[in-house]
Amino acid sequence: NDLVQSQLQLQRTYSTINAMRKMGPVELEQYISGMEQQFEGKMVPEVAAVIKNGRTMQSKLNTRISNGDAIGAAQDRGLIDLPPLVPDMYERAPDGSVITTQKGVPVISNQYRDAIAQRKQAAAKVAEKFNLTKPQFLTATEQQVFKERLKFGDAGTRMAILTSVVTGFGAEAPIVLSEIADTKEVGVYGHIGGLIVDGRNEAAED
Repeated sequence: NDLVQSQLQLQRTYSTINAMRKMGPVELEQYISGMEQQFEGKMVPEVAAVIKNGRTMQSKLNTRISNGDAIGAAQDRGLIDLPPLVPDMYERAPDGSVITTQKGVPVISNQYRDAIAQRKQAAAKVAEKFNLTKPQFLTATEQQVFKERLKFGDAGTRMAILTSVVTGFGAEAPIVLSEIADTKEVGVYGHIGGLIVDGRNEAAED
């Protein structure tokens, strides 16, 4: 009967839109354009609803990617499942003090290393899915938190962030720094990061 048909149509529409949420921008464009061509001149409400939702979804996705939030967009769409980059990134002694190497470099905790390793894998997956020329590593929320701490935090806070990014992300650190620092500051922070890697923490703090 009509009620059953309506329920089936609604279910199909929901399933289609749900599947579209898992697509990257290029894949989504191809899918929507294909539907528009297929139903040109014979559009039905069910398909029109899917196309309208798809175009809105596409616009929002492209905006988030261009705003540097590809990781957050992918997470919201269920493409990746990530732990947040934990706020305390260092190994600590029983008294709460940070454990350091002989050169005075804080030792990154295993939990933080695991989170970064997962983030690197996710960033590579999202870059491929979303056709990015270079990967994005942080969500918009994480970027905002790190930016504020770099801008307004004391010297110890800034050093902690730079040390964790440089030692944690390694070769990808410059990309991560570009996500959390103003353009004019990236070179400065990169230089400080180099001093940290060399174990010259006192020079870096200066």
